[in-house]
Amino acid sequence: MLVAGSLFGLGMLPQALQRPDSTHLAWGSCISVSLLAAAAAEAVARRSPTTARVKPWMAATALLGVGMLVVAPFFTYRYYLLQTRISFGNKPGGFEVQRGERRFYFGNEALQRSSQAAIDDLDRLSTPGQRLLVGPADLSRTIYSDVAFYYLFPELEPATFYIEMDPGLADQEGSGLADDVASADWLILTNFWTGWYEPNASAEFGSTEPNQVVADQFCLVGNYENALVLLYQRCEEGDGVDPSTIGIGEQRRIDFEKEKAKRQAE
Repeated sequence: MLVAGSLFGLGMLPQALQRPDSTHLAWGSCISVSLLAAAAAEAVARRSPTTARVKPWMAATALLGVGMLVVAPFFTYRYYLLQTRISFGNKPGGFEVQRGERRFYFGNEALQRSSQAAIDDLDRLSTPGQRLLVGPADLSRTIYSDVAFYYLFPELEPATFYIEMDPGLADQEGSGLADDVASADWLILTNFWTGWYEPNASAEFGSTEPNQVVADQFCLVGNYENALVLLYQRCEEGDGVDPSTIGIGEQRRIDFEKEKAKRQAE
């Protein structure tokens, strides 16, 4: 069992190492790190058959706990403490959006207001069985997608293979994303992380074809919080406007380019 679990953890390690901030280190190494205590206890017990197994387990677990506190405290201890405080009413939780009995929580009021407004409009205008695509407002840089909208509309069919969009995959030439966009009845595009910069492949722009499909085949029916969220409907003749150039998206792209140039100069 330990060998099987270890091999599974080994397969996950590349994600932890390709982007080793505290967040992804915690996520990508969760299996490997969790099994360290078991591996250490097993090794000690095999070398000293007379040693009670409980002592190696206790020592390994304590060492692992201290190590995680030093190496990756943010998305382990701090978030556990935050959620514990929320559950006891000591600290307010996230900002809730709701559709029927389904709920989701965003990080601030602007995200909540814009998302709830888009949800309400899509709820009013859509019909079951239609196709919904969720992605970033600039589909030439697919660094994320707010998949919570799929959860809130279970009766709408996801219109994309890339439920979670990743840089270098969904935005590459010939990925099929443009065809996915063209197949949709509705689009929810967001600028939540448009200005985010990291010194890796997420800073590169891919194919602009999906943005052109939006401009040619979709009409904007909702612009919330200066394009923090955009709601599109398929129409006979599109607006002719690249979604990445609307409202806050254009300024965030300018800020992104400045930050990218600054980091590269350093």
